[in-house]
This record gives sequence, structure tokens and C-alpha cells, in this order.
Amino acid sequence: MAQTKTVVTQFGEKVTISPYANNGLSTNNGFIQLGGALTQQSVLTTTASFTLAIKGLQTGTDSDNILVTDANGVLKYVSRSGFGGADNLGNHIATMDLNMSNKNITNIFNAYIKNEAQIADRATSNTNYFGIYKNNGLFGIWNNIKSTNALTIDETTNKTTLTSAQIAKGTDGGLPQPNYLAVSADGAGNILWKNPATVPGLISGTEWYLANTTTDATDNKTGSIYRTGKVAIGVNTNPTTTLDINSGGTTTAVSPALKIVDGTQGANKVLTSDANGVTRWEAAGITLATGVLGGGVNIPSTTTGITNYLSTGSSVTLPPGKWLVTVNMIITKVGNSVTGNSESWWVRSTFSDGGTSGPSRDIQGSNNLISGALSSSCNYGLVSGSVVISNTGSGNKTYNYIAGYLDGSGRTGNLAWFGGTVYGEDSIIFQSVH
Repeated sequence: MAQTKTVVTQFGEKVTISPYANNGLSTNNGFIQLGGALTQQSVLTTTASFTLAIKGLQTGTDSDNILVTDANGVLKYVSRSGFGGADNLGNHIATMDLNMSNKNITNIFNAYIKNEAQIADRATSNTNYFGIYKNNGLFGIWNNIKSTNALTIDETTNKTTLTSAQIAKGTDGGLPQPNYLAVSADGAGNILWKNPATVPGLISGTEWYLANTTTDATDNKTGSIYRTGKVAIGVNTNPTTTLDINSGGTTTAVSPALKIVDGTQGANKVLTSDANGVTRWEAAGITLATGVLGGGVNIPSTTTGITNYLSTGSSVTLPPGKWLVTVNMIITKVGNSVTGNSESWWVRSTFSDGGTSGPSRDIQGSNNLISGALSSSCNYGLVSGSVVISNTGSGNKTYNYIAGYLDGSGRTGNLAWFGGTVYGEDSIIFQSVH
């Protein structure tokens, strides 16, 4: 039996040697070794320089408990089942990226993405990606290489916008061909690719169908727009004009074919156009307008020759277009004197571009003069006639009324105030012609 012994050192000190061990130590054949129950609190302190390693541990299993420490460093164990399975993150707040090392995430109930989900290419050499995100009410599928959305859905209107679309097959498996049409197969929105010639209502493959019917246009006279830019309404053949309308009316059963409401419409009006082809409704009657009469001019009997004209001070201002201009002017000598028994005057007049050398080139045809006679033994004569003037410019143009280029016999003296406001019969009237 082991007993406590006392020995004296060389320095005279007594040392008591006990053969017993406790608090994690045990004796074995005179040796004190680790092994035994701790009988009091024990702290084992390690440092970075003096670490603790335990070698020769056995291989554990999934059912083994897990060794942990509390806040004071006291070792404890937690049952393996308390972790709910392998790699259970539990109520976890990450402070860095989670690398799944090519492992799957399964059995997700909901995934809440606050910014964007980026989907990489399976081919690792392709670094481009598609991103799924939502910003300011717009859900988008982002194409990284194009730097734009391939698809956008507005949460307010529920409208979907595609940057580009390609329908490779119809729901029946049919393939598209050049100039084919995508048509709905049913009320569910299924799409079929169709040759335009086979779509109900089309006359041929050169047009698109307008009417909402299921029979051919040759039977019901619907409307079609052709790729040539021509429009046919109620016509069962390809139109030869830009617009071809056939209401189906006859001489005994009239059917109106055209209605234009632009604010100028009214009963018994006719459709007219300006120089640019812009149409409007106008009164069916002839609309007359008057020129401006000046003071007139005294014309000496010596005013002869094809280029010898005088300005009367009168004029007419015409808009672009073709106009019939009619002139009536009194001819009388100064003092309203009677012409002699052998005296006669032939007075020529016309409209010039501004000078007095002769007629304007805008006067149509060769009849560019308006003339009249003052016969012998008369107080008065009359110049009366018309010319057609075509203003081909883009704005109004003023034409001066000139007179002269006299003829006749026995002329003496002067004509008085010709072509002006002195005589009530004098007038310049114009109207539009076609």
C-alpha cells in the first residue's frame, strides 16, 4: 500500500511525497499520469506560440455530438440532431459572399431578391449574362452584351415590351416564310404562320386584308391595301390607281362611296384642291372677284406699234392657279367729243408682268389681247374680252393692265381716262378655271 513519505533535501528542506493523484490525474505502478475525473474547475490556457493539439482522434459519424464552447470558453457538447441536418445555415446573416462550390440549393420555398439575379453561361468561356431585376415598377430581363433589356413588363399597365421578337414556329409547328403573316388561330392567341394568299379576304399574295370576315374578298367586296401602295375598297381586282373605291351602286340604285368631313363641308358644294393637292369643299357656283381700278390714262392718237403701251394704273392680283380675267372698258375721246365721219380707233389692251412693253408670258394661248373699237361719228366705244392667265408660282402675283398699240384711220386728239374709275361701266373681273 502506498504511503505518504517525507524526505529532506540537501538544503535541509522537508518535502512530502504523496503517492496519490486527483483532478484529472491518476497513478499507475508508481507513475502519475493524465486520466481521471476533474474534482475542481480547471483552465487550460494556450497561446499562438503554445498551441494545443489532440492527435489520434477516432473518425466520427453523422450521429456524433458536436463540441462547442460557451462565452467563457467552457467546453460543452450539442446534440448533432440539434443542427437539423448537414450545412444548416439556420437564422444566418451573411457578411460575405456564399460560395456553393457548384452545389445545388434545393427545396426553396420563396427566394427574395433585392437587387438582381444574374444567370451565367454554362460555357465558362462566355462571361456575358442575363439579369433579372425590377426597377421603378418595371420588371426587366437585362442582356449584358447588348446593355439593354430584352424584355420589360410594366407593373401598372401590365404591358410587355420586347426589344426584338422572333417566332420560329407556329403552334402547329409551321415554319415562317418570307412575306408570310402571323395570324391568330383561335381566341386563346395561338399563332400560325400563313401565306397571305390563304388568309380569308385576300385577293392574292400581293395585298393585306382589312375587313373582319371569313370569306374571300372577291365574294364580299371588302378592302385591301397592296404592297404597291394602292388601296382598293369594294374592288375585287388589283387596282390601277392609288385609291379605287366601288360602293356597288348603279345608275338606278346610287350608293354613296366617299364621305369627307373637314369643316368646309356643306350642301351642294364641290370638292376642290390647292396647288399642293390639299382638298376642301367649295360652293358649286362660280365665284367672281374684281381687280383694282386706277385713275385711267389719256392715250394720244400717236400711240401705235406693237410694243407701245401705257399703264392705266389698274391691275389684278391672282393667287396660284389658272384664271379667266374679263375686261370691260369705255372708249371715248377727251371731252366726250364725237369722232369724225372718217375717224375710227382700234384700241388694244392686255396684262403685263409689271412693265408696258407687252403681254405677260403667263397669258395662255395666242389670244393675249383684249381689244375694242371707237367708230366714226360716235361718242363711245367699248373694249371687252377675256384672257386666261396661269400663275404657276407659289404665291400671289400682280398683273398690270396696259393699253395702246392703236390702229384705225383719221385719228386725232386723245382718248380720255381709259381703263380707270371714271366710267361706271369699267371693270376687271376674274374667276378660277380648270
